[in-house]
Amino acid sequence: MHRLYYIAWLIIVFALCAYAAVGYFAWTIAQEKQDRTALLADAQETLVRQAAAARLHGLVVDTVDVRKGLEALVPADVISIAGLIQDVGKSTGVSLELSNALQESSESGSDSVHAVGFVIQGEGSFSALMQTLALLETLPIASSIQRFDIQRTSSDPTAKAVWRMSLHIRALTSASISS
Repeated sequence: MHRLYYIAWLIIVFALCAYAAVGYFAWTIAQEKQDRTALLADAQETLVRQAAAARLHGLVVDTVDVRKGLEALVPADVISIAGLIQDVGKSTGVSLELSNALQESSESGSDSVHAVGFVIQGEGSFSALMQTLALLETLPIASSIQRFDIQRTSSDPTAKAVWRMSLHIRALTSASISS
């Protein structure tokens, strides 16, 4: 009977060892599956980053001409914008006085494009002022007239009519403006 007793214990020990081996084998397989999943996720993330970098590089290369054109449309400094405005006055025969060139908030949301506002005053005949206004509306820069006022300065009906205009023009520039 002792012999049966030893065989029974031996079978129980063998069964426990087999059960432990199966458990270890299952744990190893689960760990390898988890490692493969992590490697696959890392590989996919790397591919997504590389694809995004390739798209960004392609966008930068494709927009070189457009960006150069934008830089040509937006003068680099406030002085060149003021010079353009003064040239309009010279071409129409109206003496323009620029003042209050101040930085304004820009809706572009870009750090490279800034808005600057000018207050412009001029005096002359009504037709010369209207011609000046028309040219200021079509400046070859990104600009807009925000406010325009005109009034007759002479009250004598027999004298030649002299008109005075005041306007606020807003222009975009690529130069940073400090106030």
